Amino acid sequence: MKKLTKKNVLIVIVLIASISIYFRPLQLSNLVSEENVLWITCSNVGVQDSTPYANAQSFQDITEEQINQIIMLFEEYSYHRKLNTIFLDGFVSGSKNTTSLHLFFSDGTVHTNAMILTNHDEIAVNYKNYRINNSSDLIDEILEIIKE
Repeated sequence: MKKLTKKNVLIVIVLIASISIYFRPLQLSNLVSEENVLWITCSNVGVQDSTPYANAQSFQDITEEQINQIIMLFEEYSYHRKLNTIFLDGFVSGSKNTTSLHLFFSDGTVHTNAMILTNHDEIAVNYKNYRINNSSDLIDEILEIIKE
């Protein structure tokens, strides 16, 4: 009986540790370095007065100083896995009105990190869905940096 109890306790400990590791915060700043080239597209999609609209603006000439500011900003934010992260394909859903930033970081080789950030506290990183808090604030701050 004691062996069964010890085994159950061990299983519970392993399960709790696994859950803690899976849902730990992931840093946005780990996705980009100062040597990266960055491309950003901001899109607004929605419905106003029963009429759909879509606007997009691209930012391709982002300076090293702006990239460094974005990296410093990313250090303040973390994102988290969702229960179904491993099953989702990176499609971020939106509601009636959605603002999203599409960010692509390249180190000059074929390795590129892709991020889609929406104002609905969703983020897709390299085609996997995650949850992020205060994404609207992050979008506003990034746009403020790149529009300087």
